[in-house]
Amino acid sequence: MDGLYHPGDSLFVPTDEVDTLLVPAAGPWVKIGEAITFVRGVRPARAFPIHDIQLSKVGLEYFDAWLEEETDYSRIPAGDSVDL
Repeated sequence: MDGLYHPGDSLFVPTDEVDTLLVPAAGPWVKIGEAITFVRGVRPARAFPIHDIQLSKVGLEYFDAWLEEETDYSRIPAGDSVDL
């Protein structure tokens, strides 16, 4: 299983297994349904959102709730970090 997968602005599903996935959460190029399909395709051990600045508080809560149903998902609070 590979470590971290940062897809940038893409939703490309790699063929290798992914331990930690950074999920594009918002932007003119992505819809929530596409992000969920992306996570389902990658099937990571855990995931964290990226590109989420455009989401409102309610949008963040919905995105987080949907992704928590798919994998070990959490938001990293600003200024915090996680170990890989």
